[in-house]
Amino acid sequence: DNRSIIAASQGIPGSGKTSLATRLTRDLQAQYVQTDALRRIAHEQMGVKKIDVHPPARQVLATITADHANKLIIFDCSIDRTWRDFLHVCQEIKTTPIIIRIEIDPAEAIARLQKRGRHDDAELIEGTERRQAQFLKCKEELPTDVEVTVPFDYQEVLDAVKKRLTQL
Repeated sequence: DNRSIIAASQGIPGSGKTSLATRLTRDLQAQYVQTDALRRIAHEQMGVKKIDVHPPARQVLATITADHANKLIIFDCSIDRTWRDFLHVCQEIKTTPIIIRIEIDPAEAIARLQKRGRHDDAELIEGTERRQAQFLKCKEELPTDVEVTVPFDYQEVLDAVKKRLTQL
C-alpha cells in the first residue's frame, strides 16, 4: 500500500497534545505539522486573531503526501470540532489516520494553560467548558486507535502507536 499515515490527537487545550506530538515526531522520525503554529504566525506577524487554519494545513498535508509516499505525519491539532473534516481530508489525500485521544481533567488543563503564558491562553481557558463538551461529543462518535488519560506513560503511547503502524 502506497499511503502515508497521519497520526492526529484529540484533546482539549492543555491536555499535552503538542508535547506528545513533538516526542512522537522525534522517536518515529516523522514529519511534524502543527496547526497552532499557523495560528501564532498569523497573530504575531499579521495581527490576525481568528483564522481558519484548515485550508493551509490541508495544503501542507497534501504536499507532504504527494511528495513522499508512505510518510508518517504527526498532525498536532485538536480534531474535536473538525474530526469529520479531518477524516475527509485523510480520504481525499489517500492517507490512513491514527487517532490518539488524550483525556484530562479540565481543571488540570486550565492549570497547565495558566502556567504556559501564550498570547491565546486566556481565550483557551475561557473556552475550556465548551471545548470539553465538544471533546465528549466527539468521543461518542469518533473511534480512536490509542486512548490515554493524563497522566500517562509516554512509552506505552509510543508502543501503542508503533503497534498500530504495524497493523496498517
